[in-house]
Amino acid sequence: MKPQRMLHVLAMSIAAVSIAAPKKEPMNVLFLAVDDLKPMLGCYGNERVKSPHIDRLADGGTVFLNNHCQWPVCGPSRASIASGLMPEETGVMGFKAMRGKLTNLVTLPEHFRNQGYETAATGKINDPRCVGTLNPKNPTARTKDGRDIDDPASWSIPYVHASGIYNSPTKRSCESPDLPDDQFSDGAVCNEGLALLEQLAQGDKPFFLGIGFYKPHVPWYAPKKYWDLYERTEFPLEEFQELPKGGSLGAWKKGTEVHGYPDTPNAYPSPETGEMVYPRIPDDKQRELIHSYYACVSFIDAQVGRILAKLDELGLADNTIIVLWGDHGYHLGDHGQWGKHTLMEGATRSPLIIKAPQLGEQVPETRSPSGHIDMYRTLCELTRLEVPKQPKSKKAKDGHTVKGVSLVPVMTGEQKSVRKGILTHKGGYAFRTERYRYIEFVKGGKVLARDLYDYETDPKETVNLADEKKYAAIVKELAQAMRESPEAAGCYELMGK
Repeated sequence: MKPQRMLHVLAMSIAAVSIAAPKKEPMNVLFLAVDDLKPMLGCYGNERVKSPHIDRLADGGTVFLNNHCQWPVCGPSRASIASGLMPEETGVMGFKAMRGKLTNLVTLPEHFRNQGYETAATGKINDPRCVGTLNPKNPTARTKDGRDIDDPASWSIPYVHASGIYNSPTKRSCESPDLPDDQFSDGAVCNEGLALLEQLAQGDKPFFLGIGFYKPHVPWYAPKKYWDLYERTEFPLEEFQELPKGGSLGAWKKGTEVHGYPDTPNAYPSPETGEMVYPRIPDDKQRELIHSYYACVSFIDAQVGRILAKLDELGLADNTIIVLWGDHGYHLGDHGQWGKHTLMEGATRSPLIIKAPQLGEQVPETRSPSGHIDMYRTLCELTRLEVPKQPKSKKAKDGHTVKGVSLVPVMTGEQKSVRKGILTHKGGYAFRTERYRYIEFVKGGKVLARDLYDYETDPKETVNLADEKKYAAIVKELAQAMRESPEAAGCYELMGK
């Protein structure tokens, strides 16, 4: 933790939080999404990364240190934040159309639009394979035009697709071309975001603006100047590159997202079993991959800086709620994994920073569990909008309750925590509390396997503790707590529905 944030935390613990009187005018919302961003930022305690602009945003907001996605893949994760529903409720458990099962779904920006807000977006807010025109013969199938039109019902100003012109000649996993920012998709997204911000500032309505960045999604391409911020030799490799002792194999993905590029080892079938084997990536190549990821983070940080500067320039900073979040985490070599798709800390934990000027001085950081599923209720409370009902089916216009809880009491210091833990689903169910990760694999109401990891004694997740007698009471407690969590009603297999 940076010294100034440490002092801020100490001051907040001594004195009561000062909450400014709510402003009467409607608050704008600036929603910044970053693809595949793990909480590898200065405001999350990483002293190596160069992320000054995001850190500046964090200095005036609340950093959620224990935030987790509801499905560690782009499409389902983004659908959960857009809908306030769990993946089993929307049917988006992969690259499925978000409105295929629930045609009359009211997305978060659509709700703001319905309440008189101007809404606009560019870049990757929703996953393009999950939005767009539905296939009438197979409504839940992945869509084909989402990259161009996104989700039309969400945006009062038609969605703006932005892309750069850089096309890799090598198709390697990572590159550092010496080109300006706007030659890359995220530089183009930033330019379009700035143009939309100026357009919205000239209007007479409050706005909801979504700007979504594509990096640090693999392949890791960023302008050379961001690579030059780092010395490759300074990057340590992950110490533990094996799977946990006694861990459930279902919690892990077979394979990674970097094997198979021309500059990384190819997977091959095992002569004994026929299953694919993913060789360990050589140490030098691991450092290059880590270096490239850091460079991409700094590239995105620079774009965020441009947007924050424009917000100040337009005089909108005091009347705009800013949310910055990553859609899920990412393994950078821990447990031998390079990607997301697992039920473990590296894949589910992602950054979440919320700055709401109308609250006055906010709690600077919290270890209270939180999730993307909490965003719908949080933004509704911050803007004083009622929370809508979601449809239960194509015919029933309501019936699903928006899941999650508002995080505002944590931001103001009224409550230390608003939940015991947060659920993530992918094959099994992971429940993350302040100290533990508890995982269950359930089928037909029967628990097939359990995992338990204690982050106080085993932060590297090296041993599954679920079968140890001294943890029996903890397992029982967490099994009950996960079923009582605010989003559990939307986890059908877990609840035996």
